[in-house]
Amino acid sequence: MFSVLIYFAFRKRFEPSSHKRLVLIGTFALLNAAFDRWPIHVAWWDNRVTPLLCVYPLLLLLMVYDRWSMKRTLPATKWATLFLIVVQQGRDALGHTELWQRFALWVYVHSRSFV
Repeated sequence: MFSVLIYFAFRKRFEPSSHKRLVLIGTFALLNAAFDRWPIHVAWWDNRVTPLLCVYPLLLLLMVYDRWSMKRTLPATKWATLFLIVVQQGRDALGHTELWQRFALWVYVHSRSFV
């Protein structure tokens, strides 16, 4: 997710407001891993709760800031937020499918030959 968002940020480097928001949302994509490693010892905290409690509020704050500062939400903010949410919600469902498990096993087996 980070590399896709940074690629589009690079393409929008001459539109400062869109560029900044794409870089920021790309950083939010990386923060998910950092939030997962917080030493929170409660039974309900797992990698599915992290985006809901930590990442999505940051995205909401960015949209609120857009509305406050520019009186509208930038298209870059809307599309990058949608991309981040769809990928974060879809990866868990996709990762448990038989097709993905077979693909992951195939990659694992064939990547061992490179070592």
